[in-house]
Amino acid sequence: MKIAAFGFRSIPPKEGSAGADKFALELYPRLVKHNIKVTAYNRIYDNRNERIKSFNGVDIVNLKTI
Repeated sequence: MKIAAFGFRSIPPKEGSAGADKFALELYPRLVKHNIKVTAYNRIYDNRNERIKSFNGVDIVNLKTI
């Protein structure tokens, strides 16, 4: 099974992140442990230029926000 995940700011969450970010941080790595491929789509802001490719088994795709 494959899951495309979006609707949060970033994984791993940044300081001051909201509940959706923390929820994603807990849920997605747990799904990976059950052999589910998870791809998370992060938003990139001007002051957040980190380019992480994966985190705890979750594949990360960084997208620029307009």
